[in-house]
Amino acid sequence: MFLSATLLLASTLCAGSYTVTTVAGADPIRDGGQAMRAILTNLTALALDARGNLYLSDGAAHRIRRVPIDSTQPFVEIRYAYSPISTFAGAGAPYFSGDGGPAAEAHLSSPGFLAFDPHGNLFLADRANFRIRKITPEGIITTIAGTGRPGEGDEGIPALRSPLGLLSGIALSPSGEIFFCEANPAGDARLRRISSDGTVTTLAGGFLFPGGLALDPSGNLFLADTGHHTIRKLSPDGKLATIAGAGTPGFSGDLGPAAESQLASPRDVALDAQGNLYIADTANRRVRRVTKDGIIDTLFPQLGPPQALAVDPSGNVFIAYPQQMNIWAPGYTSIGAPVAGDQVRRSRPGIPATDFLLLDPSSVAAKSTGSLYITQPNANQVQIVRPDGILETLPLNGLNQPTAVTVDAQDRVLLTDTLNNRILEIPSEGPPLTIAEDTLPRWLSAGPSGNLFFTAPREIRALTPSGISSTLATLTNPITLAAAPDGPVFTVANGQLRQISPDGAVSPIETPFRVNGVAVDPRGSLVLTTLGAVYFLHSTGEFELIAGGDIPGFSDGGDALSARFSNPESAWVDPSGAIYIVDRGNHRIRKLTPNEPNPASSGVIQHSRPVLFQKPR
Repeated sequence: MFLSATLLLASTLCAGSYTVTTVAGADPIRDGGQAMRAILTNLTALALDARGNLYLSDGAAHRIRRVPIDSTQPFVEIRYAYSPISTFAGAGAPYFSGDGGPAAEAHLSSPGFLAFDPHGNLFLADRANFRIRKITPEGIITTIAGTGRPGEGDEGIPALRSPLGLLSGIALSPSGEIFFCEANPAGDARLRRISSDGTVTTLAGGFLFPGGLALDPSGNLFLADTGHHTIRKLSPDGKLATIAGAGTPGFSGDLGPAAESQLASPRDVALDAQGNLYIADTANRRVRRVTKDGIIDTLFPQLGPPQALAVDPSGNVFIAYPQQMNIWAPGYTSIGAPVAGDQVRRSRPGIPATDFLLLDPSSVAAKSTGSLYITQPNANQVQIVRPDGILETLPLNGLNQPTAVTVDAQDRVLLTDTLNNRILEIPSEGPPLTIAEDTLPRWLSAGPSGNLFFTAPREIRALTPSGISSTLATLTNPITLAAAPDGPVFTVANGQLRQISPDGAVSPIETPFRVNGVAVDPRGSLVLTTLGAVYFLHSTGEFELIAGGDIPGFSDGGDALSARFSNPESAWVDPSGAIYIVDRGNHRIRKLTPNEPNPASSGVIQHSRPVLFQKPR
C-alpha cells in the first residue's frame, strides 16, 4: 500500500536503470538575433522603460527578454523588429536563486507581470517562486516581498516576512508604493499594497483570477478582473467600481457605454497619455479601448488571444500574444505589425522531431503503433511523432487550448479542447469527433471499463462509454490525471498528490517533495514528476528516484540518474515500461527506456543505484 489500506495498487515492479533521450523538441532560446526572428514560448507580460526599450516576460522559458529601441529607424515597428533580442533576467531553469547577483544568472520560475518605477528599477512577479523581485538598472536582482512559500500573509507585516499567493498584476506609484494582486488556489484574490515602510496591507478583495494592473496620475488603480469578465477601478478614497464588462462572458457593446458591454476573460489593462484605457479582451481575441468618457470600441480584432499590453508616450500599443509580440502604431498601420516572435520557423512540417521547437508542450501519449501525440495549448496545435522520428502537425482547425491527450484501451486518441468546452476523438483519418461537451475540460485519463476521467474547474468528472457525465470529486485546481487499472484516480492539486477512490473519496498521499505530475505504471507503481526529477512511488510506500535530481537543467543521452530536467510535468507509460516525460522547462519530450527487463518482485525493491525515501509512518 502507498499510504493506507484504501490504496489498492499491487506491487509487481522491480525497478531497473533507465537511459534518457530526447524524442521531440529543441532549444528555443536564440539570443542575439533580430527580435522578429526570435523564438518566444509563452509571453505573459510586457513593459517599457523610460527610454522605450521593450521587456518581455516569457513565462514558459523562465526568462525576461529585452528588445532595445533603435531610434535611427524611421518606423516604430522597424525600430524593434530588427533590434537584437537578449536575455535580461533568468537562467532558464524554474527554481529560485541569484539574489544579490546579476539578474541574467538568477533563476526565475514562471515570471509574470512587470512594472518599472521612476528610477528605472524593474519589478516582476516571480510567480512560481511566490516572490516579488526587483532588478536595478545595473542588473542586480533582489527579493522585496514573499517568503517563497505560498500562503495568505497577515496585515501590516514586513513584505519579506509575508507569504504570497498566486501573483498577477504589478503597478508602481511615483512615491514608491507597490500595488499587486494575489490569489489563493481557488482563484479568490485581493489587491494589496506594499507601503514605503515595507509593510503589506490589503486594499480590496473579491476578485477572481485577476490579471494586470494600471495606475493613472490621479492615483486610480485599474484591474482586469479576469474571472468576473470585468474591469474594476479603485479610486484613492477606496471606492471600488466596475467600469467595463457586465459580468457575463461574451462580446457586445462597441460604441456604447463600457459598463454595459461584454468582455470575455480580460487579462490585462494599459493606459495612454490621454487617459484612454486599453483592454486585452483575451477570450474574445480582441484589443479594446475605453475612452475617458466611458465609451468602448475595438482597436482591432482577431489577431489571437492577447495576453498583455503596454502603451508608450506616443500612443503606440504593444500587444503580447502567446508566442508573438505585435504593435499598433497610429498613423502607420491599423491591424498591427509583428515586431518580436517568429511564427514561421517553428512550424515547418515533416522535420525530425528533435529539430522541432516545442514552445509550450503540456501532455504526451503513445499509441500501440509507436506514434506519439503531443499537445501545445498556447499554439492551438497537436503534433504527432511517427515511429521513424518525423514530426507532423495535425490539421485540426478551430482548436482552442488543446490541453491534454490520452490513448484508451481501444487505442483511441482522445483530446481536451479546453476553451471550446469539448472532448474530441482524433481518428486516423477524417475530422475529429466530439464525444462530450463540458465546461473547460483540461486534463484527462482513460480508466478501466471504457470510462474516461477529466478535470473541470474545481472538479474531477467521469464519462461513461454511453456518454453520461457525472462529478466524481470536488477538488481545487487539479492538474494532471492518471487512472489506475483497479479503480483509483490520481491527481495533483497545489503540489500535493491525491488519490480519488471509485466512490469519490479524496485522500492525500504524503510525499517528501512538491509534486508536478502523476502517471500510472501498468505494473503497479506511480510515476511522479517534481521540479527536476522523476520518481517511482511503489506500493510498498517507498519513493525511488529514477531520473534527474535536485538541480534543474538539461543533459541527455545517458544514465537517467545523471540527467537533468527542468520542471517536468505530465507523463505517459507505455506497455513496455518506457516512460515519456513532458520536460516543460526544456521544451522537450524525454523518454526513459529501461535498460533491462523488469522482473516481478513482491519483496524488497532492488536497484543498482538505489535512492529511496521511506514515507513517514
